[in-house]
Amino acid sequence: MENRKKILIFIGGGGGFTFQALTLVDCLGKDYSYFYLILEKEDWIQSKIKIPGKVNHIGRLFLTGDNLMKIIIKIIRHFFESFSILRSTNPDVIITIGSALGFPFCFWGKMLKKKVIFFESIARVTNSSLMLRRIYRLRLADKFYVQWPELKREFPKAIYKGRIA
Repeated sequence: MENRKKILIFIGGGGGFTFQALTLVDCLGKDYSYFYLILEKEDWIQSKIKIPGKVNHIGRLFLTGDNLMKIIIKIIRHFFESFSILRSTNPDVIITIGSALGFPFCFWGKMLKKKVIFFESIARVTNSSLMLRRIYRLRLADKFYVQWPELKREFPKAIYKGRIA
């Protein structure tokens, strides 16, 4: 039987979220096959990827000034798109850092019985993000990592191992 590398999909939400994800990839090294999901119109991030992998682009969930109907349509489209990406890549592990972009991937990941790991952003020191609160309470991740010990009080099942970046 052929030993294949485990496939890890990283969902970056742009900017700092993506830099944290890339730092984590650098720590994990070349023992995995990587699939990077980055926001459209942020192609510059690809130049920061040190460990090669497939790159896919996805649209933002919403922009400042979007009306409610447009946001709802984008969310529905994003749920379908995330399902399609997961079915086609068939990752062993889904890793997302803080961004709302990761919510549908966590949802479908659990439905498809994939291992899901959620990292709270390094920017969240004492106040958690809405995404952490939702994903934690809905149990949409197998592991939750926080980058500051203060958040463990609110999320006792979260793991604190220090900061990624």
